Amino acid sequence: MTYELPSLHPSFAIPTKPDGGNHTIGFTEAARTEEAHEATLQVAKGLALVGFRVINDEKFFYKVSLLSLTLLLRLQRDFLYV
Repeated sequence: MTYELPSLHPSFAIPTKPDGGNHTIGFTEAARTEEAHEATLQVAKGLALVGFRVINDEKFFYKVSLLSLTLLLRLQRDFLYV
């Protein structure tokens, strides 16, 4: 899909205890907290605003599209000459 349309794979952190990374019981417990919920809402709002700008601002859409195509072509070039 990302070869056809620009895409985004965001990540963000939530407060956890030491060794409470993804796929652990500690992470599951941390994900239930109000702090984790607030962090998730902030990220979701930011992503929604960027998405809205892409569909509402034609100039921004074309900038993002051009950047995506440029990066894709650069990756393809670098992959071919590795």
